[in-house]
Amino acid sequence: MGLVAVSLDKFAIHVKDVEQSMAYYKRIPGAKLIMHQPGHIAIFQLGKNELNLVRLDVMPPFHLEFEVEEVDQLYTDFQAQSFPTDGPPEDKPWGERTFYSKDPDGNLMEFSRSRPPLLIS
Repeated sequence: MGLVAVSLDKFAIHVKDVEQSMAYYKRIPGAKLIMHQPGHIAIFQLGKNELNLVRLDVMPPFHLEFEVEEVDQLYTDFQAQSFPTDGPPEDKPWGERTFYSKDPDGNLMEFSRSRPPLLIS
């Protein structure tokens, strides 16, 4: 089993209306919109971290995102350890490769590969 570096650098809030939430969060000083797919996701850069507003009807209404360069290797490592996952890695339309796990309390954890920087002018 190899060692894969994992970094917690994103926080995702599950929202009912991406655009309504985006209008709220963009008013935070220093919040910079870096990606938006209408009706699905908006990503803000806030300091060194990202805040993702994602249209998901999943409880709890947030999830933590761990960035991993080798997402497939981490998934394989987790499988070897019988670490709980919600299925194999998938490619997302916004460029991430990702898989999920739930902690013992049902909190959702996302492990994803870095995507190329997307900037909105």
